[in-house]
Amino acid sequence: MIVRNLHGIGLDVSIRALAVEVINAKAGVPGEPYDMILADFPPSYPDPADMLLRLLGGENTRKPSGNDNFAYFDDPIYNRRLAAANRLLGAARFRAFSKLDAEIMRTQARRHGPRCSKEATRSCSRSGSAA
Repeated sequence: MIVRNLHGIGLDVSIRALAVEVINAKAGVPGEPYDMILADFPPSYPDPADMLLRLLGGENTRKPSGNDNFAYFDDPIYNRRLAAANRLLGAARFRAFSKLDAEIMRTQARRHGPRCSKEATRSCSRSGSAA
């Protein structure tokens, strides 16, 4: 479906199947060239911080390797708001993270593009792109 849709807008797509460990290692290194990664990020425990801080926390983008923020989303305003939500407890914590999740997806995802999604089985990039 991705190949067909991207081909429909004039992009040549090549897909490389990689092991999950390889995808995570490569995409977790700043500057690694890729255009899109389909990956699964199951939560380690049932808390919104596990997903939002891990996948969108700006400090992760500054790690030399082992970064789960494959979109390299690093916005100082959202970093502060995520940290503030992380200090809350109970229902207030869930409401704050829910609000941030919805706002980031609505206002920021278009600017940062889809770098990760559902399956950790494929990586694709535009032919001849330098990412």
